[in-house]
Amino acid sequence: MDSVRIIEIKESVFADNDREADRVRAKLKEEKTFLLNLMSSPGSGKTTTLLRTIERLKDDLRIGVMEADIDSSVDAETIARTGVKSIQLHTGGMCHLDAGMTEQGLTELGTADVDLAVLENVGNLVCPAEFDTGAHLNLMILSVPEGHDKPLKYPLIFTVCDALIINKIDTVKKEELLPAIDTYRKICDFAEIIPCSALRGKNTQDIIPSIFKYLPYGPMFYDEDTVTDQPQRQIAAEIIREKALHALDEEIPHGIAVAIDRMKKRPGRSNIIDIDATIICERNSHKGIIIGKQGAMLKKIGSNARYELERMLEAKVNLKLWVKVTKNWRDSDFLIKNFGYDKKEI
Repeated sequence: MDSVRIIEIKESVFADNDREADRVRAKLKEEKTFLLNLMSSPGSGKTTTLLRTIERLKDDLRIGVMEADIDSSVDAETIARTGVKSIQLHTGGMCHLDAGMTEQGLTELGTADVDLAVLENVGNLVCPAEFDTGAHLNLMILSVPEGHDKPLKYPLIFTVCDALIINKIDTVKKEELLPAIDTYRKICDFAEIIPCSALRGKNTQDIIPSIFKYLPYGPMFYDEDTVTDQPQRQIAAEIIREKALHALDEEIPHGIAVAIDRMKKRPGRSNIIDIDATIICERNSHKGIIIGKQGAMLKKIGSNARYELERMLEAKVNLKLWVKVTKNWRDSDFLIKNFGYDKKEI
């Protein structure tokens, strides 16, 4: 009998997909986009959990979501209402996404303006676990009503996922939940196990640190000891204004501003900085209060401000203050912006 060649198609397909997945990951790394693969069975609360997470993260990260389903666009439309980028991926009857399909989705989503891309995989505990999508983190959601025997029935998905979210904890008593968590901890080597109720918003804040833990650090735009991106002149003005408001207490309204007219280091080896500043108020009566009897109040403001300025600048400061009346300056958008303030904060 002639010998028959046996081709392990499954092994070949998986090997090709793994290479494709590694390429997707490398490309995303270059683009500084983090891909999260979210897997679970149908009805576990993936979309609700994702909605809660997006609400907490969207002000800090640029988020894009790919919703994968055999049909329908309900989930993508729901996510889009949060204001983040969202597209629907139809799998053409397939019960999973592989690396090639994920890459196609990422291309359609557009990752140039995305920090965190989320793939909400097809609701299934079998097929999605078999295919590497190129994600940096695989996150699984398991709901309490599903029972605690899932690791025994579907061991692969519990092996490939890095972290586990146990959802719908509001459906059981606390004393019933803790043994279940302990069971999952013993069976599976999860880096994180997070119990929550996405519907009630309970413990959903704990998901955020877990995601941040895996996000890569971006480039440092400032030195480690840089505490603000504001110029020193603006900080100096704010220090003087703060000391003025503290000294004046409730004697005048907060309608004062400070403009730095000159701020320059003296030439030579002397470590002295000369600062000329003007305190602007809205009324002539306020001007007299700021100056004080024989200039006592203005001197007090200057002395307190000088101490803080010298600490910040690490140099001796020669501070000279003047007081000027500019009526209704807070009604002028130009002056507000010129003094470095936001109209909402005045």
